[in-house]
Amino acid sequence: MSLLKIGFFSILILIGLFNRLQANPDTVYRIKIEGTIDLGLSHYVSRAITEANNQAGKAILLEINTFGGRVDAATQIRDAIYQSRIPVVAFIHTRAWSAGALIALACPHIIMSDGSSIGAAEPIPTTPKTISAIEGEFRSEAERYQRDSDIAGGMVNPNVEIKGLKRKGEILTLTFNQAVKYHFAEKILNSEQEVLAFYHWDHATLSDLSLTRSERLTRFITGPDVSAILLTIGILGIQIEIITQHAIAGIFGLIALGLFFGGHLIANVSDTWFVLLFVLGIGLLLFELHVLPGHGISGILGVCSILLSFFFVLGGNGSALREEALSLGASTAIFLLLLRFLPKAPLFRKLILETAPVAIATSLKEVPHELESLIGKTGSAVSDLRPSGIVIIENKRYSASTEGGYLPAGAKIIVSSYQGSTLTVNKAD
Repeated sequence: MSLLKIGFFSILILIGLFNRLQANPDTVYRIKIEGTIDLGLSHYVSRAITEANNQAGKAILLEINTFGGRVDAATQIRDAIYQSRIPVVAFIHTRAWSAGALIALACPHIIMSDGSSIGAAEPIPTTPKTISAIEGEFRSEAERYQRDSDIAGGMVNPNVEIKGLKRKGEILTLTFNQAVKYHFAEKILNSEQEVLAFYHWDHATLSDLSLTRSERLTRFITGPDVSAILLTIGILGIQIEIITQHAIAGIFGLIALGLFFGGHLIANVSDTWFVLLFVLGIGLLLFELHVLPGHGISGILGVCSILLSFFFVLGGNGSALREEALSLGASTAIFLLLLRFLPKAPLFRKLILETAPVAIATSLKEVPHELESLIGKTGSAVSDLRPSGIVIIENKRYSASTEGGYLPAGAKIIVSSYQGSTLTVNKAD
């Protein structure tokens, strides 16, 4: 045998010995599923299950106490449970509702404590398509471990009727006694030690696999409330930056969106190309504002790219569309309120370029006959006209608008007409 082969096999032997030294065959790893089931939680649980398997532990104890949360996050946890090479036991302390029930039913073993319950998994929105999809997931999980699929389906679909247990129009939630009676849970126990003893693991060490700092941050960022706030701030920052172009709002918006994208990337729920799609959208908006303003095509494409990136990062489904619509609606409402009230504030006047549709010029209250006297006179644009903005004529500032074209700040203009308190101007030859 050549020296190369001897060296290769020696390395394999050393790796095997190292793995045996690292293994913990007498350890049961505890993973806690608490609070809202979000994408950060799914990342943590998937990582912890992989780590427990790599350590060759005896089993995994999933302690569940949740009202539910995101279905996509729950399905990621379910997939991780399916891939586990060591036994997984769901220990329901208080409740496993909604997405929590989906996770519990994915486990081959379920233990419940006194007063606990499982079920209440009617999806939102309650469309026939959504109900059918989630019901199918629940039935499939039940059949995997020889549990009653009708009972599992009744946790999701109100139209499922189960004689003696559930009437039509209700959503099923099993109590701890019912779960044992109908073979959804194996036993009613009230402590981890009782669970270990029940499975003859009472001599094993119970070791916690806790959230890391980055996972705690990821859970915070990808939580539905914080994620929606970050997205709203990000969209609002872009909206304000388009009219002010002072970079301040843009920087705050990009920081918020950076946290939004970063949290989802760390949680492994979005691909890099989603971020690239967002960067492309920002690039197209900048091109529209500074390189070839006025034609609108790059601006429209930029907005579409940004909105698509948000949609895909949030999951690319109906829930994602709803979350994005809410954030977009909230940011737009705040944006319109800012345009309505803040131009009167001195600080805002210093920051904002007066190209905003509601920009206040010193001459907005000029009487019509004075504006009529300006027809034919020339001046210069104080701000970019896109097509609205501010011009200066004979050392006075006026609200003005072109006839649909774009004029940069500093361009020479001539007044052609007026409407209300706004001048209509063209480029002066």
